[in-house]
Amino acid sequence: MAAIRGAAELLQGNMADEQRKHFIANINGESERLQQLIERLLNLALVEQRQGLEERVHIPLHDFAGELLLARAARIMSADLMIENGIFTDLAACGERFLIA
Repeated sequence: MAAIRGAAELLQGNMADEQRKHFIANINGESERLQQLIERLLNLALVEQRQGLEERVHIPLHDFAGELLLARAARIMSADLMIENGIFTDLAACGERFLIA
């Protein structure tokens, strides 16, 4: 929600079309992520009873962290922060993307 609110606040001001498109895409991406989160929360009782992961996928951590930072770009910018992805490109994890996020 914070990322959506941050992007919406920034969209209220004057900005270049390219930035505006970026923040609109951010709002869309975050709303999709929230929908996934809501669906996962509704199934929380089932998750707690599971014996293992629903999916095991190879997750390159550098790219994954980049996606997470991009999704939170509005909040990072509104806080006047600069965050660099320092994860080595060859590091990876195996598991559920949603749970790792």
